[in-house]
Amino acid sequence: MDRKRIVGILATLLFLGVFVLALVLGFRQTSGGRLYSDPAAPRPESVREWEEFNTLNPEHKPVKQDLWQSVTLTTESATRVVLTHSLGDPPKGFLYVQSVHEIQANEKLEMDGGTFGLKTIGVALRYPRHKDNDPPEYRVFDSGLAELSEEQISDLRRQGLWKIRGTYSQNPVGAFQFVLEHRGWPGVPIKAWNLFDARTRKRLSSGGVWNTSGGSTQFSTTLPTMWHSGPVDLVVDVAYGAPTVFEFPPEPGAGFAHGDLDCRLLGVVRNSLFSVEPNGKGRLDIDHASGNQSPDGTGYIFLCQPTAADLPVDFEFLDSEGNILDGSGSSTAGYVTCIYTNQPRERVARIRAKCAAHVRRVVIHLPCLPGLPEANRNVTNLFDVRIPFVRFKDAGEIRSFLGRTLQMETSVTGSQPARATPRAIFPAEFRDASIRDIARFYAKAEGGYLRIDKANNRLCLVHSESPLAKLFRWLGAIRSRF
Repeated sequence: MDRKRIVGILATLLFLGVFVLALVLGFRQTSGGRLYSDPAAPRPESVREWEEFNTLNPEHKPVKQDLWQSVTLTTESATRVVLTHSLGDPPKGFLYVQSVHEIQANEKLEMDGGTFGLKTIGVALRYPRHKDNDPPEYRVFDSGLAELSEEQISDLRRQGLWKIRGTYSQNPVGAFQFVLEHRGWPGVPIKAWNLFDARTRKRLSSGGVWNTSGGSTQFSTTLPTMWHSGPVDLVVDVAYGAPTVFEFPPEPGAGFAHGDLDCRLLGVVRNSLFSVEPNGKGRLDIDHASGNQSPDGTGYIFLCQPTAADLPVDFEFLDSEGNILDGSGSSTAGYVTCIYTNQPRERVARIRAKCAAHVRRVVIHLPCLPGLPEANRNVTNLFDVRIPFVRFKDAGEIRSFLGRTLQMETSVTGSQPARATPRAIFPAEFRDASIRDIARFYAKAEGGYLRIDKANNRLCLVHSESPLAKLFRWLGAIRSRF
């Protein structure tokens, strides 16, 4: 065999070796089969958030200096006031809770002359068989996760305890509704709720009270970012008992002190729709605008220490005769809570603050969320989870959906190439599709490929050629020389 032929054979073998290696590397980079997200592995960022959230009465130094020397409230525009302060960040954790209690989903907690527990869970989902205009399928489960009959559901509706339809119409991906039952505690004791994945510690949803009726409180959420079977913790903060009551005029500087809690009224503004947003260190932007139903409403800006978060306080507005005026709600961030009413300032003669005697946190352990697809019961990879129905209006919605359902961070690198699929493919609808199917569609629509950054629990969309595509381009360039 001559030397030239040997060189040719060796070159061919080298070419084939590089080609096979590129195929393997390309498959590892671009194949959905290698996409993996563990449904049980704790997410480091979520664990840290859980530990901060669940820190009971952390040590802190109550601020002693004069509040008026630490904050400045200025008017930036007709609809914005700006609060600046030198107080630093408020302490984290639940500062006002006195005890934490854990129960199973089918148990009732007996405490301080009352009972508390989960009553029902309502689920609204659309399935592949549904047409575009079909309503979702509604199912209701008791605290033992047994499905209720139509007769039992009708009885709940007569009591006004199941109104998930309105929530679903606003969130067509799906909705859950939790109904909590409380007896022996006057008023509405529930202040806030949070839903966590019990294994990864990811916060799935959170919010406040939605509706109350006859000793029960209900709240709804869009479909939590957990489509697979797995334990969850429903964390509910309750405040109840004979309150300590304070009354004061609606004037800047007025307020109350109760234990470590100190709340002072900073200012009063017209209009009754508020948002309070941090804007850099030591600054809060307070935006206020007129509501259609209460154009003459009034907002009351309070500074509360050690924090305004999760205040165990109910505020009421009183007229000159002591009658309670209609309120509209509140908005809170950091040290500031804005309490607003749909009544004009001239009608508000006094403000009443009612500080609850007991503040408890109740953790309700659920073995799973009921009503989810049976195919998702024992998944070991979240990319295998199947979604019965979902519709996206653009690629950004898909990226957000993937991040939530996979419980991963998402990132995009590089510039979107011209070969990306045109926007005409949206809205995109999926029926009985796996998350892997949706992820592949997203990568194709954006003209990139997906890879997993395990070290940072991140799903990365890379806007560049895959290793396999680069190899083919390189081989093509070599071939063109011969």
